[in-house]
Amino acid sequence: MLTQFQKRKLITLFNVHDINCNGRLEASDFTEKAKRMSSILSWDLNNPNYQALEQGFQNFWQGLQNADTNSDGVISYEEWWAWWDKILSSDLYTQIAEPIGKMAFMLCEPDEDGNISKENFIRYYEKQCDDTIYAKEVFSQLTLNQTLALSYDRLNNLLSEYFYSNDIQSPGNWMFGKF
Repeated sequence: MLTQFQKRKLITLFNVHDINCNGRLEASDFTEKAKRMSSILSWDLNNPNYQALEQGFQNFWQGLQNADTNSDGVISYEEWWAWWDKILSSDLYTQIAEPIGKMAFMLCEPDEDGNISKENFIRYYEKQCDDTIYAKEVFSQLTLNQTLALSYDRLNNLLSEYFYSNDIQSPGNWMFGKF
């Protein structure tokens, strides 16, 4: 069962996906999300990378249909929480979250050393979360002010902390911004 703290964090993630800010997740949110995120790397609609990204968001939306318990074609907060509760209490986490981590890492355009620089993370975060105010603070929280880059392994560990941790001090709680 999700804790109140997990629910609070998951609302932050819900809002990141709710592109039209209507308090419901719909297929159009994920189509628009793919367009917004692909603009980070200037991919046009014919670019194979854009098409893969769009397919990834559509796959996420299709999986999310299992949460639509009243079959109205939209996902409410309650349905979102129930879906994540099911994922986090089963072995589905790796099937759902690892592709998210890979997509995020790809979009952050890792530097040649395989790490995400602060500048690249900030550019990604501003598009992902539609937030320019907290981008630097989020990066500092995620890196504990100890590094100027994030590795793929670190990003996945932070993602896991985001979903599972109930420790308010865990840096992963900042994965999708202020909670």
